[in-house]
Amino acid sequence: MLQFLSVVTLLLSLAATACGNDSREWTPAVEVDTVTGGFSSTLTRAGEDSTLFVYLREPPEPFAPLEIVAAWLEPSGQWGSPTVVGTQISGFRTPGVATDDAGNAIVVWERSQSFPDENEIWARRYVAGEGWAPPEFVAESGTGSTTQRPGPKAALRPDGVAVVGWTRARSSPDIREVGVGEYVLGEGWVSREPWATGDDFVRLEAIGIDLEGRVVVAGSRFDEIGRPDIVANRFTPGVGWAEVSVFPGDVSFATNVEIDVEGTVWVLWPVPGAVCWGAARNTTDGWTLTEFNTPCEEGGNGAALSVDDTGGAVAVWTQGVEGPVSAYWSRYSEREGWSTPAPMPLGAGERAPSYALSARPGGAAVALWYRHAEDDPVSRLSVWASELSRGGQWSEPQLLDSSGPASFGVAPFLRPLVAVYRDGRAVGSWLRYRGPPSLEEFRRNDVTPWASEFR
Repeated sequence: MLQFLSVVTLLLSLAATACGNDSREWTPAVEVDTVTGGFSSTLTRAGEDSTLFVYLREPPEPFAPLEIVAAWLEPSGQWGSPTVVGTQISGFRTPGVATDDAGNAIVVWERSQSFPDENEIWARRYVAGEGWAPPEFVAESGTGSTTQRPGPKAALRPDGVAVVGWTRARSSPDIREVGVGEYVLGEGWVSREPWATGDDFVRLEAIGIDLEGRVVVAGSRFDEIGRPDIVANRFTPGVGWAEVSVFPGDVSFATNVEIDVEGTVWVLWPVPGAVCWGAARNTTDGWTLTEFNTPCEEGGNGAALSVDDTGGAVAVWTQGVEGPVSAYWSRYSEREGWSTPAPMPLGAGERAPSYALSARPGGAAVALWYRHAEDDPVSRLSVWASELSRGGQWSEPQLLDSSGPASFGVAPFLRPLVAVYRDGRAVGSWLRYRGPPSLEEFRRNDVTPWASEFR
């Protein structure tokens, strides 16, 4: 009898996974931090029961450096007190964040000095069961303004080894390269051989470590007249950098770049011409391209890509630049490649400015997105969510917040965030505008970070 009940329980669990779990729902939204901020944020799962939320916050003193803040969502479902892990001077540049399945984490940022002083890369590690270690200097990162460079990137291996990468450019002499630092247990931070990119400027978009210990980097490369390419490269200890692998397609820029645990580079990019979006994978064997042949008039305005731990991925994108938009999705498996793009629900409203997407093994995923709210004098964005089952069905879009950020100012460039656990639970975060509801008194950056759990 017990065996029979176990089999029934297993079959019911598989059915719920394939069709979506109707028993889960989004919890009421809570304010993570009451201080103005939430800009340039990252949300990532750490272990099986915790989520790390890292964001920029305006300090109480005028003209003071922006604070880099970390908050943990504990297994109890409560958000811990926000902790300032560092500061940065220049702009809303997103800190690099990485976590592992043991609950360890690393946050990395560029500490900008007054021009033309040397800028620096700093990092702070979180050790599960111990807490935050002191901030650590990693390397110098070049002179001159940092506003045109992306923030540094980070990756964390299960054995505790971490790597960080940054775009390095000097004003004089002219040096262009991608710098790499590695945290070695027992040794601390060690500078690795930089990738010299010659006369080209490479905007670093992602860094990773593959299963053989190679450091993998990917980003956008611009030649002397500004023409873009998507490029990837790999550093093998004891050997050095390989020959750069250049994307063979026609691109306007790289977007939604991910590197999985096997060191595969994934890119979702807007394709010039009649095809709106395409996906590409880069391994040591080179690039593989797929173009999504969905109807498109002039272009798309929002997309997201997420890879899981087993070589799978899910992509969503919107198409059309005038009036109502169409939304599509596709997912990748090693056996079948990319599925035929299919429409996905968007919910109420006319536009979907930005998506957040998080995939888990087996092809399931959770998406969050902003929509224009109706009858709002400051045109605030509402926040919506939907779950993709392993069976390939999106749930009916659910409204999480009708008082999100304003649709102009800094907020539209900061997409909502979502992280999923392997058992299907998820955490989403977004900005909520809290300023006056009239255009005359509108304060564009008067926002705070909010979050909800799907459980």
